[in-house]
Amino acid sequence: MAPTSGTVLRETELKDKPFVDAGTVRKLPPKTALVIVDRQSGWLRVSVAGQQGWVRLLHVSSGPPGSGASQQELESFAKLATGRAGTGNVVATTGIRGLDEEQLKTAQPDPEELEKLESYGVTRQQAAEYARRHKLEARKVAHLAAPK
Repeated sequence: MAPTSGTVLRETELKDKPFVDAGTVRKLPPKTALVIVDRQSGWLRVSVAGQQGWVRLLHVSSGPPGSGASQQELESFAKLATGRAGTGNVVATTGIRGLDEEQLKTAQPDPEELEKLESYGVTRQQAAEYARRHKLEARKVAHLAAPK
């Protein structure tokens, strides 16, 4: 990734590693200018005032302060709004879930995990018993309209 200028959108912490529980190097106030050096999942490796560290992707905008969203950011937002981000209709988010587009494309089924997931299900009778025991009330919810 080529270095890109960026701006902190809201107060955030410069971390020493790309993890929420990593050590904090310093706090960065909104409108702090920085250089984006790399990206890893939902994190950006940045350089700011001679220090390097990691900040949350969603806390930074590319470009100088007050420049508004870049064309690339606007396109990304449009793709996010439609749920599609490229060829093959592979859904790609900002990577917050820890998967990038390539990992989504090459993902393989895991029958053991599916079996484990299905083991968490309950019968209608078990669900009704649970609801009665916890004094839950049934509610009717309309189906969503079919997409146009």
